[in-house]
Amino acid sequence: MEKLNITVNLLGYLMWCPKDRGKEHRLQVDKGAKIADVLNKLNVSPEQIHVILKNGKNVDKNTALSEGDIITVSPVVAGG
Repeated sequence: MEKLNITVNLLGYLMWCPKDRGKEHRLQVDKGAKIADVLNKLNVSPEQIHVILKNGKNVDKNTALSEGDIITVSPVVAGG
């Protein structure tokens, strides 16, 4: 199956979710994969997500990925 090269940036405390902790993750995924598939692979649960950007545009987790995409995921923030 054809592979796509993408970059996922996890902001805030989300960078602690994957096994190989860090902000930036360069991944190869199957063509036809969706953002939800990548987030699952990185151990990021949907309840922790506030905003998902694909190449700077707001999208949802069911958005399909393309070669070279940059996905930025921002966590839910609470406080007062």
